[in-house]
Amino acid sequence: LSYELVEDAVVAMLPIVKDLITKSIATSMELAVLDGDTSTTHMDADVTVATDPRKLWKGYRRYALDNSLTVNAGGTFSIDVLKAMMQMLGPFLGQKDDLVLIVSPSTYVKMLGWEELLTVDKYGPNATLLKGEVARIFDIPVIMSGYIREDLNADGVYGGTDGAKTVAFLVYKSGFVFGERGGITLETDKDIKSQKHVLVASRRLDFAPLYAN
Repeated sequence: LSYELVEDAVVAMLPIVKDLITKSIATSMELAVLDGDTSTTHMDADVTVATDPRKLWKGYRRYALDNSLTVNAGGTFSIDVLKAMMQMLGPFLGQKDDLVLIVSPSTYVKMLGWEELLTVDKYGPNATLLKGEVARIFDIPVIMSGYIREDLNADGVYGGTDGAKTVAFLVYKSGFVFGERGGITLETDKDIKSQKHVLVASRRLDFAPLYAN
């Protein structure tokens, strides 16, 4: 940030930029958890820069593809597709408090129109027609992430221009752990030669599964 920007701005710029940097780190973590891949060539053709956060570690999609833990929805995500996903969890399905369904915005909107959830006679007082949201299904919390890709091909990866598909993740949360040292470090310095304020944020962490497959 130049001295002039900090001095002339109508609002205090440094606190705003610090907040944006912190949010950027959180966004990078979410991208890495969803789409991370440590292969020499990333599974998505457009992830080529070495510093892309999606190269930090393997994420949910990479682990699912590597272990054939996938269900092809055939173009339509439905209750039956979700039940097929649930069957793949095996004994973890009984631990509902540790499960979460993560979907893209387009999938979430389609779920709002699921016949099984839409009306009071089918879903009671939590019907999407009344609540306008899908909070839980089969007692599993539903979370929408704006960072789930919606441009994938039928193999579940981005190959260029051939995709208009998305994915949904049914996750046993306790099967994965974050390792962290020290939290976020945000440092500010002045470069008097160029008359700029320099902000650098860093965080030491890792993400990994507890089970082999």
